[in-house]
Amino acid sequence: MIPTANNPLLRILSWNLRFQGFGKQIEGITQALESEQADVLTCQEVSEKHSQDFFSRLNKLGYLHQHYAWQGTKFDSGRKIRHGVLIASKYKLEVLGKWIDQAKFPDLFAHVKVFPHSFPDGIEFITAHIPNGSGYGWIKIEHFRILSQALIESPDSPRVLTGDFNEPQAFLTSGQIVSFNSEFKKNGGIKVSGIYSKKTPEGIPQQKAEWGRSVRDVLSTNAHGMKNVHEQVHGMHPTPVTHIVKGGGERCFDHGFASHHCKIIDSGYHHEWRRSGLSDHSALWFEIRPQPTPSMIVWDEK
Repeated sequence: MIPTANNPLLRILSWNLRFQGFGKQIEGITQALESEQADVLTCQEVSEKHSQDFFSRLNKLGYLHQHYAWQGTKFDSGRKIRHGVLIASKYKLEVLGKWIDQAKFPDLFAHVKVFPHSFPDGIEFITAHIPNGSGYGWIKIEHFRILSQALIESPDSPRVLTGDFNEPQAFLTSGQIVSFNSEFKKNGGIKVSGIYSKKTPEGIPQQKAEWGRSVRDVLSTNAHGMKNVHEQVHGMHPTPVTHIVKGGGERCFDHGFASHHCKIIDSGYHHEWRRSGLSDHSALWFEIRPQPTPSMIVWDEK
C-alpha cells in the first residue's frame, strides 16, 4: 500500500538473497517480493551475475529507484567479490554514504535517503552485510566499527538500519547481547574467548572484550539511539531463527532498527521463504510511520 497523508505507513523488507543459487531462485524471489508489496527493499547478497535481470524485475514491480553497491572489490587473492547490497524504492532516492569508502568491502554497505509522502523531508536507509568472523576475522570488526562511527556521526533525523550482521551468538533474557568472541560455561556464565586476541592490523594488541564491544556498539539500542524493530514489537524471547549455520546452529543474524522519529507499528519474519529454499535467510518486514510530535503550547499574552 502506497503511503499517503491519510495512510502514512511505510512498509520495509530486508532480505539476504544468498548469491549462490540466486539465479535458480530469482523467479520465486520475485513472486515473494510481489506478494509483500513493500515500499522499500533492502537486500544483501544480490548476485552481480544476475543483477540486471533482477533490476528489470524490480522495475516491473514498481521499484523504479535503485542503488546497487557492488563495485567488484578484490579479495587479497585477486578474485572479485560476486555480490553486493541493494536498496530499491518506489520513491525517489538520493545516494549518500561517503563513509563507506573506508570499508575493506564497500560493496557490503549502502546508504541512501528516500522521500516517501509520509517523510517529505526524507528518511535515511543504511543496509549492511557484515562479513562472518570465521572467514574474515578482524575484518568483520573493522566493518562494525566503520558502521558504528557512521551512526554516531549521522544527524538527528529519521533513519532506518537493516542488514545481515552475522551476529550475535545469542540474546540473553537479561538483555545482554553475546557475540562470537564468547563461549558459554557449564554453570551458565559467559567466558570471553581469546580466539581473536591476536594483534589488529594496526599492530595494536586487541583486548579480548573489543570484539563484543564493537558488535554491541551497533546491535545494542543504547549505542546509537535506534530501536530493534522486532524487539520493540515482540521481544527477543523466544529468539527468532533467521539463519541456520553449518553444524545446525540456529541464529538470528537479520535485524532492523528505526530511529526515535519513527513509530514502529508492526514487524515479523517470512520464515517460510527460508524453509522453502528461496534463500538461507528469513526476510524481515516491518511497518513504521512518523512519530507524532507533541503540539506546541502557544501562550497568548495580553
